[in-house]
Amino acid sequence: MNTLEIDKTLARNNVTRHYYIGCFAADQIPAGAIVKFPHCMVVNLDPSTSRGSHWVCIYCASPLLLEYYDSLGMWPPPSVLIVNHLSRYKQIQYSSLPLQSPNSSACGRHVIFFLYCRCVGMTFEKIVSFLHYGKQQPDTLRKFQLKMHVDFDPLQVDWSAFSSECVQFGGYNIYRGLPYQRGAGVGAVFRSLMRYLLPIGKQIGSAIGRQGMESGNRVLTNVLKGKDLKESLVSEIPPTNVSVVRSFFRQVLPLATITQESPYLFRLYSDNLWTDLSRIYLYLELSIEKPGANDKWVAIDDADTSVSAIQGIGQTFVQQLKVTVGNTEVYDSGNLYPFKAYITNELSFPINAKKNFLGSTGYYHTVNQDDSTDDGFKERFHDVKIYAKMVEVQPSLNMSLYKTLEKQPATYAVRKTEIKSSFISVGRYEFEYNVFSATIPRRVTIALVGNSAFHGDYKLSPFMFEPFDLREISIHAGGVVYPAVPYKLNFSKDHFVSAFVDMYEALGMANSERSFDISMAQFKKGWSFFVIPLTSTLDDSCGFELLRSGTTNVRATFNSPIPLGGVEMIVLGEFDQMIMVDYNRHIVTDSKLG
Repeated sequence: MNTLEIDKTLARNNVTRHYYIGCFAADQIPAGAIVKFPHCMVVNLDPSTSRGSHWVCIYCASPLLLEYYDSLGMWPPPSVLIVNHLSRYKQIQYSSLPLQSPNSSACGRHVIFFLYCRCVGMTFEKIVSFLHYGKQQPDTLRKFQLKMHVDFDPLQVDWSAFSSECVQFGGYNIYRGLPYQRGAGVGAVFRSLMRYLLPIGKQIGSAIGRQGMESGNRVLTNVLKGKDLKESLVSEIPPTNVSVVRSFFRQVLPLATITQESPYLFRLYSDNLWTDLSRIYLYLELSIEKPGANDKWVAIDDADTSVSAIQGIGQTFVQQLKVTVGNTEVYDSGNLYPFKAYITNELSFPINAKKNFLGSTGYYHTVNQDDSTDDGFKERFHDVKIYAKMVEVQPSLNMSLYKTLEKQPATYAVRKTEIKSSFISVGRYEFEYNVFSATIPRRVTIALVGNSAFHGDYKLSPFMFEPFDLREISIHAGGVVYPAVPYKLNFSKDHFVSAFVDMYEALGMANSERSFDISMAQFKKGWSFFVIPLTSTLDDSCGFELLRSGTTNVRATFNSPIPLGGVEMIVLGEFDQMIMVDYNRHIVTDSKLG
């Protein structure tokens, strides 16, 4: 039974309605003194932010005596919030006898039965004795429930209480209804364990098809709004947009004259329009030139077949990217942004996206690094501008947003990244790098590249990430070693499948149709990325992790010495961060979340 069913049953019954004061979540029990005696209430073990696990009830006969009834016989109560409420009374009467099957969901009927019997004058002991000895079958309260049956018509329900819990699912509004909880016995206390079954559900959903899932979402939305199920199945009109007046892309030019020297600064001025920061595009006009006659630079021609731009030049052209809001810096990539952009693209998009959409960034699919005969991009700096998507909303919505900002700041959850590098000298078999010394990241990506290529040798690709005969690589953070089972690698003998699988697993693409299309042959040479998750679940979840402070070290051992020239280790760390913007546009960034 849920909150609504229990509340209507007890509030409408001629016996219980004189004593019943409400059905509450554990964190919503009335804090003030209740002067009405006797009185009774129903309480869920979970707070209001959860779905609810188990119902208990409280009957107060006097300011000194409280009777606590739990059909599962759990004493003391597992909820600290309930314990704090009970501590106000000098005398507490309870029973530790289990009167309900732990696998049933009859706790709602139990509390209704107990409060009804108590309100008609039966004592606590007699009720417990009857439930313990008098029933032939556990949880059989059907006869009593028929006497107290209340018709439930969803069309007569005021669903406005759900409005504060409106969320987007599948492009439509879904009302979670958190104020209304359920009780389902002991098993519901561990309902969170069911999340491990979600991958199965996702696979089933994929098999149904996109159109079927969207139709199901629309029908579910209508049913939750109280509409008839048959009518929802017949036809559905798509929702109408009433909040956005118009949207357009604005061209933003650099603040200074374009030269061959950076930096290039762009400024988006504040006005009555909103900026969609997820739709910011950098436009570049570049060319490759070579020395010609009379010391003049001329464009390359078709004979220069071994000349090309760096991979994904539209992004890797940027050495360092900074974003400031007002006078507050909210992002600084450091001077290794090309590596961050390249690694992100390679480990995020499938091959069809790389070949098609990412072609606009100068990305050309390649299967061999450092190969002049491989596909290339022959493209000196001529122009740069930014296109930003601007959104104009209804004036009433603007006012509503401003009023909300007066009460509380707008919060944005972001995934902050830090990328660092360290040189591994010639001849070494072991290497340890203290990469982060404050907060432990949630995920670390490690890659190795030759020192000459890293520092700009035109004959070499800076994105040629090789294993360099790596034997073991691990992360030591907060006294814990990741992975728990150390790698035993030997790339010359193709012993690297565990690291290859872990790369897909850490990025949430194992056992999934999603992929970034790096094959084992590519992983062996050219695309050797070692991705190690440090979260508590080892999953790429959307939620924040508890704050963990400590030193994060990378340790690596090699089967053969580091070759001539040395190797550069690149480490990309990902951290949880929250950005808060108040009414006066003051920016506060907080990466210490727990």
